[in-house]
Amino acid sequence: MSQDSIQTPHDRLVKQVFSDPHNAASQLQSLLPAAVIQALDLSTLTLQAGEFIDKQLRAKESDLLFAAQLKGQKNRQAFVYVLYEHLSSHPKDRFFPLRLLTYMGRIWEQFVKQHPKAKHLPVIIPVVIYHGAGRWRVCRNFASLFDPKTLGKMSHYVPDLTYELEDLQAAQEHELRERAVLAHVKATLWFLKSARNDKQLLQHLQEWQQVLQTLLESPTGMDAFMTLMRYYMSVAQHPKLEEVQTQVAQVLGPQTQEGVMTLAERLIREGKAEGKAEGMAEGVIRALHALFDARGWKLTKVQHRRIQACHDLSTL
Repeated sequence: MSQDSIQTPHDRLVKQVFSDPHNAASQLQSLLPAAVIQALDLSTLTLQAGEFIDKQLRAKESDLLFAAQLKGQKNRQAFVYVLYEHLSSHPKDRFFPLRLLTYMGRIWEQFVKQHPKAKHLPVIIPVVIYHGAGRWRVCRNFASLFDPKTLGKMSHYVPDLTYELEDLQAAQEHELRERAVLAHVKATLWFLKSARNDKQLLQHLQEWQQVLQTLLESPTGMDAFMTLMRYYMSVAQHPKLEEVQTQVAQVLGPQTQEGVMTLAERLIREGKAEGKAEGMAEGVIRALHALFDARGWKLTKVQHRRIQACHDLSTL
């Protein structure tokens, strides 16, 4: 397993929920401007292959690329690129739009390779979903990165890029509950917004009872709910199993309590396995240092990080 293949809890949840075009379409329906919704046939939304984010930022970002047919235009489509920002460092990154434009360039490059006979590039609609600790403070227009005093009559050389933003930290919980989206999408957005604050999430379970019950009543509802609980227990600051079980059972019924216990046991087993892997990784690093020193070589920082990040015993 390479460092590139390791998933953070944020990445795992996003990919499990929003890789489903049905869930993604529900979210986009409530987020994109009306004119864009009228132009896109979201019933044709399909997930596209590829990750376009920088490798060193994969602990902080996740991305999904979708294609959708344009209404009334046969065999013409547009892309919707959804970038999920997980941590709080990016709201201070003034040049975030430049990185977003770089990712979009990679998408167009992939398209050209896959369609060498194409005469036009497809439109890419960039969407940013942010759920870090602070509010999003980055400009949303690429042209704002330039000093207007230096542009003058040269402004037509500057790309005019904007992106749609979903700042979950700015969203009110009641607004999320009332949003016209699937229960699974509502619940996921709430967990992304609140799961790091374990007390806040548990204290508000009662208010989310109707949404969560609707989710649980769906054919795959219990699995979906346990995916959310797994995320919560992975990112919350100090989750206490007894308190979690009690609160969940009181609000959602005893069947969820059993599921939480099973999930907790699985996480404990995985944690022990990860602990063994961490111990083996350190052993591998020590052995390589000894081997390399004997030959006058050095273990690079990149190699060191890749070994530390590997949690698969057989690979180590």
